[in-house]
Amino acid sequence: MEIQKAKDLQKCLLIMINKPEDEKKLERLLSNLSLPIIYQFRGHGTASSELLDICGLDGTLRLVTLCPVCRQSLGLILERASAELHLDRRGHGIAAVLRLTGLQDTIKRILDEEVPKAPTTKDQADGTENDKEGNKDMSYTENTHSMILVAANQGYSEDIVEAARSGGAMGGTIIRGRRSGTESAMTLLGMSAQDEQELLLIIVEKEKRAAVMSAISSACGIKTPAHGIVLSLPVEAATGLAGSV
Repeated sequence: MEIQKAKDLQKCLLIMINKPEDEKKLERLLSNLSLPIIYQFRGHGTASSELLDICGLDGTLRLVTLCPVCRQSLGLILERASAELHLDRRGHGIAAVLRLTGLQDTIKRILDEEVPKAPTTKDQADGTENDKEGNKDMSYTENTHSMILVAANQGYSEDIVEAARSGGAMGGTIIRGRRSGTESAMTLLGMSAQDEQELLLIIVEKEKRAAVMSAISSACGIKTPAHGIVLSLPVEAATGLAGSV
């Protein structure tokens, strides 16, 4: 199995976080774009209403969508996501792109063969007919943000978001799961295997990344009861950040 390396890959991972009320609009968008590979998960916001206000989202349920895409399609995908899901408005979600550094050759060929095409007139009408305010701002930012990933024991999400806020972040999205690992690694880190975990996705401006990561590590790092591990990844491009993160 051949693995394509970073130099000539030109592929990215699209991450979208949206309200459950927009599920039908999201399905229509993804269908019209004909993205060949899509993964979807259910995520949650923090429990307190104050933190939900910080995130700019109502309720606790989130739709998290992951799609590998071609770099050449980013402009089209982000512009349509912004227009059809109204990501320029507070609380309507975000779309962010992370650079991929390796990919199976078979998946690369599929992505190359199924590049999203520009929308037809009918698709454009279907995608914007509910925009009564006539707001068609479809701009997106490039290379100005980072995504911070925090894996911690379940029950510490509010503490983590509060710490992130103290460092300059505006909030995040939580996906629940389970941790496993080798006995030697778990012993070294002072953790037990199979603990219930919460994975937080937090997008911040590059200049705030170090402060946010430091605040989270101090409050909920490995040496705390939360046993949090903090990582960051560069965001290649994004839309909806001004209103929803």
